[in-house]
Amino acid sequence: MEAFPAIDMEQFEYIKKVIDECDYYLLIIGARYGSVDKEGVSYTEREFDYARSAGKTVIALVHSGIENLPMKNFDADPSLKAKLDAFREKVKTGRMVRHWDNRDALIAAIMQAIVRAISTYPAAGWIRGDAAASAEVMQQFIQLRTAYDELVGTHNALLIENSRKLDGLASLDDTFAVRYVYTMNESQRGAELKITWGEILRIIGPKVYGPSIASAIRDHIAQYVFELNRKAYNISIRGMDADQIKIHFAALGILKIELATSNSGGIQEYIS
Repeated sequence: MEAFPAIDMEQFEYIKKVIDECDYYLLIIGARYGSVDKEGVSYTEREFDYARSAGKTVIALVHSGIENLPMKNFDADPSLKAKLDAFREKVKTGRMVRHWDNRDALIAAIMQAIVRAISTYPAAGWIRGDAAASAEVMQQFIQLRTAYDELVGTHNALLIENSRKLDGLASLDDTFAVRYVYTMNESQRGAELKITWGEILRIIGPKVYGPSIASAIRDHIAQYVFELNRKAYNISIRGMDADQIKIHFAALGILKIELATSNSGGIQEYIS
C-alpha cells in the first residue's frame, strides 16, 4: 500500500493485475481496517474479495489479541472498528486461518502456512521466459523429486521407530520448570518459569529454524522472561535446565544436534 499513497480505482486495477500474477494471496490482519474508498470499503478488503473471486489460494493470519495492543495501533476513526470486526469474521468463514499475537508467532505462522499451501495447493510458480526448463531438465527434476519423497518417507518412518524406543518422555502439553537468576533493584534473585514443553518450542523454534549455537536456547528463553517482566535484567537460565530442554527435544526428534567447525576453527555444537 505504501506504493499507492493516493490510491484510486484506476490504480486498484493495477493491484488486481499483480494479484492475477500471484500463486497465493497472503493476508495479515492486525488492529486496523485501513484506508477506505468512497463506498467505505477498505482497499485491503477489496483485494481479499478480488483474490477470492480470482480463485487464488488465500492464506489468512489473524491477530488473536488486538484488545491488548496500545491505542496507536488502531484506526484513528473509531467507526472503522465495526468494519474491521466484520472483515475478520468474513475472512475466518469457510477457510482455515492461523492466529498470531507477536512477531515470532507471526514468522512461524507464515513459514508453516506457506509450506502447507504449497504442499496442499501446488501452483505454477514463476520463471523467466528465457530460462524455461527443457523436457530433459523437467524429467531430471521429477526423478529427484521422487527420490526426495522416498527419503522423506524413510526419514519419518525412522523417527517413529526411534520414538518407540524411548519411554517416559514428557509430551508437549506437560509442564517444565525452567530455573533462572536475575537482578532487580540491584539485588540478585532466583525464580522459576513453569511452562509447557509446547510453549518452550514456540519460543525457541523460530529462532533455531536454521543452525544456531546451542546457547541460543538459554538466550531466547531469557528474552522471553524479560518480556514477561521488564524490570528484571541480567537474566541467566540455569545451564542444566537448558541442556535438559535441548536433550528432550532431540529425543522427541524435534531438534537436531550437530558438531561443526566454527569460524574460529574450533569445534562448536549447533542445533536446528
